[in-house]
Amino acid sequence: MEYSTQGQTAGGRYAQLQSARSTFDREAKESSKLTIPSLIPESTTGTRAKIKTPFQAVGARGVNSLASKLLFALLPPSTAFFKLSIDSLELLKQGQEGLETEIDKGLRTIETALMNEIEISNDRVAMFEALKHLIVGGNVLLYLTDDGLKVYPLSKFVCKRDAVGNVLEIITQESVSPKALPSEFLEQIKQKENYDEKTMDADLDIYTYVKRVNDDFMWYQECKGEKIPGTDGRSKVDVSPWITLRFVRIDGEDYGRGYVEEYRGDLISLEALMQAIIEGAAASA
Repeated sequence: MEYSTQGQTAGGRYAQLQSARSTFDREAKESSKLTIPSLIPESTTGTRAKIKTPFQAVGARGVNSLASKLLFALLPPSTAFFKLSIDSLELLKQGQEGLETEIDKGLRTIETALMNEIEISNDRVAMFEALKHLIVGGNVLLYLTDDGLKVYPLSKFVCKRDAVGNVLEIITQESVSPKALPSEFLEQIKQKENYDEKTMDADLDIYTYVKRVNDDFMWYQECKGEKIPGTDGRSKVDVSPWITLRFVRIDGEDYGRGYVEEYRGDLISLEALMQAIIEGAAASA
């Protein structure tokens, strides 16, 4: 591929951009504590600490209700949220105006097939999860695969935007079993790192590096500083499978702000009040 990570590995570039993400990640975790703590937990690696349940459920009900309404607006059940149509003027220019009815019939068939595909896939579930991340944390990354949508929370990706908000770089981090990697590549890693069989039982970090080059997005995957063969990808910017979303846009920032952050003061007060009431009632009893 005709680009690089400025002489760094994808893992090194991820660590460099991670510092700019830390403020937004911290704010997202604070918002999650007062709404749905399991959505954006404090610990995202290793054994998770016990999740503390809030003293109130107003925040969780608000997030779920708003996410449900947004999902209903984006993907209404049994109804196409898009419409395919043919340019009548173009047909007239080509002298094919008599085919308009037949073409419309074919387009309706395509619409129905696409809606059925969405209903039987996991896209609706994935979109609901993504909407909750947007409301609470303000950021989420979607990757459109052949099997449906894949959701990356803020803790699993970093990005870089230009001054007007166009995405320039995206790097995701995932942990996979070594058995899922190509055997030839695995042998290469073993020789480089001098790993034994016992050490290779642990999950490995896989980084997917996506970069904009002119009007294209180009990407590949990396493990232990080595490019994984057969992971190259390329697409035009306007049809990229990588969709970086943010809820509240702030000019000049690479990441967005969550909706919950704007009302966190009320949630903090409510949490403290409910805690005092519950603990006071318990002490009185």
